[in-house]
Amino acid sequence: MKSSRMITAVGENSRVYEGQMRSKQRELSNAHEAELRLQYELTASFQQLAGVQLQDGGKLPLEVQEHLSNRAKAELDLRRQLADTEGKISQHIDSEVDLQQQLDSMLSTVSSTLNADESYAGWAAKLAVASQAVQAAKSAYLEIKTECSEKLKAFDASMLYRYLTGAGYGSAAYQRMRLLWSIDRWIARLCSFSRNRDAELTLLAMQQENEGSFKELECTRQLIHTELGKLYDAALAKAGVPVLKDRLAQVRIALEASKSFANELHLELQDFASKKDPHFARATSLLTDQLSAMSLERLEQMASLTATKTDDDLVRLVASQRDEFEAVKRHIRTLSDECRTAERAYERAKSLERDLRSSSYTGSGYTYASGLNLDSLLTGYMAGSLSQSQVTSQVSRYREETPRPSSSSETGSGFGSLGGDSGGFFTTSGSDNGGSFQTTDSL
Repeated sequence: MKSSRMITAVGENSRVYEGQMRSKQRELSNAHEAELRLQYELTASFQQLAGVQLQDGGKLPLEVQEHLSNRAKAELDLRRQLADTEGKISQHIDSEVDLQQQLDSMLSTVSSTLNADESYAGWAAKLAVASQAVQAAKSAYLEIKTECSEKLKAFDASMLYRYLTGAGYGSAAYQRMRLLWSIDRWIARLCSFSRNRDAELTLLAMQQENEGSFKELECTRQLIHTELGKLYDAALAKAGVPVLKDRLAQVRIALEASKSFANELHLELQDFASKKDPHFARATSLLTDQLSAMSLERLEQMASLTATKTDDDLVRLVASQRDEFEAVKRHIRTLSDECRTAERAYERAKSLERDLRSSSYTGSGYTYASGLNLDSLLTGYMAGSLSQSQVTSQVSRYREETPRPSSSSETGSGFGSLGGDSGGFFTTSGSDNGGSFQTTDSL
């Protein structure tokens, strides 16, 4: 399975739960509007029942209706914008999948072309030889490097020996008075200076040769790798891969921009669903002012003092409206819970989508083995039986990296032995020779 198919699957999974979430949000928004209308109708019934005029009673209901009308129009406009944006998102996703498939096919064609190219194959063979040489040399290089470093520490640790080398003893630079010269000769015998100096210089020369030879192998391999990379890049450019990658990058930028705008619209619609939009706030404020000017208990008491059949009918109507109002409030509580559940499910789906859409899983060089049952993993994840890390771990197990034809993988590096015997300078310090720092008991 190609990575483009996985992109489609996780994207469709998110859209399913996004649709469920937004359906619940619309239901909740409609229920809140019904609650507001019932609240107003209940207040209006009490107005008729009591036969009183509220403060600004003739104007207030019109303002409420105006705000409700503006609220409905604003929400409808947001939903239209959201629908348009979702359409663009769908188009961008289709374009992304199509371009990714084109890119996969183009890279496969480039690979086939390069595999059949004699020049490319020649450089690839050279790189393989150079890489093998570096790898074969690395063990001996590291061994010699470590041994030189360890043995040179003994020379640095001798204060007498370092005193003489600092004075230039044994070289043309050494110039001392006769008395000091005699003392230095005595010190030289104490620390076996001549023998140790020869050993140290030999170690330093061996160390330099070791580093230089290994570096030369590394440079040769890198030069061949660079030439091979140039051929590969030229083949990609000739096939139009960079242009296609730029188009894919632009599509993904547009996709993220559309998703960002959709998220902004989604947040605004959440305000409508949770009664936090400015239209609902103003309508609620107006109704609150209306109710604060008249006590409901007082209106019931006033209605009980009348004996007309109309009042009795209005009381029954009020009782019915209150029952309906309480039923709507209970329905809102249920819808609120369902809406939160749907939002959590959508965020869960989006979290997995963001993770699986990363370059670690959807790169053009990745495919997935046929044993990967993505639908089953998505079902288990959304049901809560699998965690996100378990899903990504399962996907990673089936991820296969399509090998590039460049044979340009880093194979490590190393340096072979310098050939033959080390000249007796790398034996342990307990040996008679071996290049390690030695002392003498003679004076």
